[in-house]
Amino acid sequence: MSVLRPMQSVPHGAVRLLALCGMTAPVLMLVLWTVASLMRPGYDQLSQYGSELGSGPSAIIMNTNFVVTGLLIVAFSTSAQCGRGHFFRGDRTRAPHGFLRFEPR
Repeated sequence: MSVLRPMQSVPHGAVRLLALCGMTAPVLMLVLWTVASLMRPGYDQLSQYGSELGSGPSAIIMNTNFVVTGLLIVAFSTSAQCGRGHFFRGDRTRAPHGFLRFEPR
């Protein structure tokens, strides 16, 4: 098993895929939250907590939502950690995310 060191090079495609996980997680959370709330009769998003959807007949949707989005966020944080050394050195060709680049003046 290989352990990544802070300045070790990471394949650009892997970092991009893991960064995509970070962009997908909040959208997926919102969509599945909406589906779970629509499947529960009498649920009011303004007066009830979202975690209440984790119990009852359609609990599998919200519980799966929590697990999957949690894993996507962990994958994204791995991406940010792996690309961090390149980002703070100012090496624009190896920045962790295509939309987030450091340009020294």
